[in-house]
Parts: sequence; structure tokens; C-alpha cells
Amino acid sequence: MLEEVEHLCWLDIELLEAYPGVVEYELGKFSRVLAYEGLVSLYETEGDFAGALEVAERGMSLGQEYLATQVDRLCARLAELEAEDMQ
Repeated sequence: MLEEVEHLCWLDIELLEAYPGVVEYELGKFSRVLAYEGLVSLYETEGDFAGALEVAERGMSLGQEYLATQVDRLCARLAELEAEDMQ
């Protein structure tokens, strides 16, 4: 079932990225897109922090500024994992 959720989220994201004006309800103001949150959460739960970061960054480029905290957290987590690998 999670694969279907992932697939639907990606379809939503691809559609919105192809037509970004759909989520801009006022100049510089964007509707919240739950597909980004869903994928970030799914990937993070599965341990795919790089994938979660990519999704969050793509969301931010589409006005999903609330994802900034996730981007910061994921960058920190990836840095921690990289530091562990170097030891």
C-alpha cells in the first residue's frame, strides 16, 4: 500500500511542478501541498534521509516554506551519518 501512496504523491508533485501556478493562490502565497509532507515522512521513516531531503527541497522551491525546518533537520541528520561513516 505504501508504494501506491508514494506513487500518488509523486504524480501530485510532478503535476504541480509542471503547473506551479495551480498552488499559488495570491502573488507569492502558496497553498500547502501535503504530498511533499507525506513523502518526506515516508522516506524519513524508511531511513532514506537523502530522498526525504530532496523532496523537502523540491517543495521549498514551490513555495512550501514550512518545509524549511525539515530541510534543516535532514541536513543535520545526513551530516551526523556522514561523520559516523568517517569514524
